[in-house]
Amino acid sequence: MSIHIRSDGEEGLLTGDVAHHPARWRISTGRRPPIPTRSNRAVTRRELFSRFADTPTLVIGGHFNAGHIKREGHAFKFIALS
Repeated sequence: MSIHIRSDGEEGLLTGDVAHHPARWRISTGRRPPIPTRSNRAVTRRELFSRFADTPTLVIGGHFNAGHIKREGHAFKFIALS
């Protein structure tokens, strides 16, 4: 489960188990075939990342620092806050 929070014009996304580590984020944006997977997690991840990529939404994972999702070509990457 992921949780999207809005308050006073700010937004945050708690990723939950859909994104355990940013190294797994380099998935297809859908313009190319998705990376093969044994579950629907890649599809869910792609849809979630597409929604919040290149927005000011603060992304918070349970196992990594907060930051933002950015599109990089046909994939996504995570930019951690300094």
